[in-house]
Amino acid sequence: MDRKEKQRGYYEKNKNKILTRFKKYREKNREKLIEYGKEYRKEYREELRAYDKKRNIERREKTREYRRKPEVKARINAYRKTPKFKAYLNKYRQRADVKAKRREYNARTREQINARSREYLKSHPQMIEHYKNYRKKIRQDFLSLYKKGKSCAFCGYNKYPEILQFHHKDKKEKAFNIANKVRTASALKKVKAEIGKCILLCPNCHNWLHFKENRT
Repeated sequence: MDRKEKQRGYYEKNKNKILTRFKKYREKNREKLIEYGKEYRKEYREELRAYDKKRNIERREKTREYRRKPEVKARINAYRKTPKFKAYLNKYRQRADVKAKRREYNARTREQINARSREYLKSHPQMIEHYKNYRKKIRQDFLSLYKKGKSCAFCGYNKYPEILQFHHKDKKEKAFNIANKVRTASALKKVKAEIGKCILLCPNCHNWLHFKENRT
């Protein structure tokens, strides 16, 4: 029997005694151990960082291998569909620190993300039309939600708010026609800014107003 096996056997027999003795020693020399730990970390900082990095990479690879298993994938997908997870995710995304981190990450990696997107679209030209339609749908859904529950600023019509139209209060401030920009899948930020310059009118009131303006 070699030395390591003897040590292992002794530890297994006297495990509780050794742990109790070690606990007492830590409590008695707590301050000394803290100072020693600080000095040790300062002296071997680079080695510890390299070790931590290597260990994190190994753990990440093990986690990825575990998640690739079909039964684990099925369990994860089933859990993600539960109301409990959706509620947790919504609550997590609303946190101020999470929003700040997301904004910081997007600002830092915007160029890389855009470059990857351009490369992907070059190699998958069929996705360009799909992407345009997707952006267009987002803007259409936004306008539908914006008009919901609202009424005509002149006559108060609100039976079908989807048919309400945007009218610019001041023609000089008009940058573009909102309906045209939605069809061309323009940036939603620009559309929102332009909506702030408008009022909602039903088609009858809108046509009457333009007819009146053209006659004067």
